[in-house]
Amino acid sequence: MDRRDVNPLVAATEAPPIAEAWRWVEGRSFPADKPLIDLCQAVPGYPPADALTAHLAEQVRAPDTARYTAIDGIPPLTAALARRTGSLYGGEVTAGEVLITAGCNQAFAVAVMGLARAGDNVILPAPWYFNHKMTLDMLGIEARPLALREENGLIPDPAEAERLIDAGTRALVLISPTTRPAPSPRPTPSRRCTNCASGVASSCCSTRPTATFRIGRGGRRTGFSSDRAGSAPWSNSTASPRSTASPATGSAR
Repeated sequence: MDRRDVNPLVAATEAPPIAEAWRWVEGRSFPADKPLIDLCQAVPGYPPADALTAHLAEQVRAPDTARYTAIDGIPPLTAALARRTGSLYGGEVTAGEVLITAGCNQAFAVAVMGLARAGDNVILPAPWYFNHKMTLDMLGIEARPLALREENGLIPDPAEAERLIDAGTRALVLISPTTRPAPSPRPTPSRRCTNCASGVASSCCSTRPTATFRIGRGGRRTGFSSDRAGSAPWSNSTASPRSTASPATGSAR
């Protein structure tokens, strides 16, 4: 196909850095005492446990696996994920607020498509995950950089985020926990960012497969719960694309 026939928004996206990193070592061999350690993507470098592959093989043979499910996911799964998320955050999440997708990337794309259209902008902490930027580029949505500064401990600055918001802003992306070279946003900045986004359209909080936010006092994770009197419910201003324990499943709330 002639490149001129390709959607220019797609053609203009940057090449995924993971594939580029692998090209750096293409054709090279690494001795057993100095093996190559893959740090370019957030998945284990070792194979999944036998119990997991056995379970997946069993599910492939199940008749229901070959059929379509409900659009928002299998009811027992959406209900279980809602209970788990509500327990972790100390907030109320219902099964009707959960949408199961094929991984966190699709969850992010679904959330963004539901919030913004071509010509709008989304505030994206920089450095960013390349797939977030790529999704926005392909949709014709401006990725507006929110610089993570060393003097702030690489934590998003709510005041700077607020200055970036204008009439075309549809979402503010937060990432916690993060596999980028930055710590996870602490509860107070996260809450302040969510509050300033509530005046726009949504705060879009994306998590990676490792966990869901930082564990706070008493073992509870800190995140979207309305833990202050008079604070707005999280569902008024938050969409949360996140990965569950399974690398093949994501969710968009």
